[in-house]
Amino acid sequence: EKAFTSPFSNAPRMVAARQSQNGDTLFIDSKITFTTGGRTNVWNTNELWILKDEGKILSVRQTSNAYRVKRSVTAIYNKE
Repeated sequence: EKAFTSPFSNAPRMVAARQSQNGDTLFIDSKITFTTGGRTNVWNTNELWILKDEGKILSVRQTSNAYRVKRSVTAIYNKE
């Protein structure tokens, strides 16, 4: 886990990353805490990076929770 300053309003950001036991998956969790209008808000993001098909496919899934909104996006990249 490591602390960073987020480009989002210079808010503090904590990031933790770990790799799966077999090495094909990377897990990245981050949390940004910021204050706006006197109210403290938290923005959590979870990323899952998976290499598939002997490294020919990269799948990236990002899920985030902020402002009472949950968002999930998946991108697939093929090596040519």
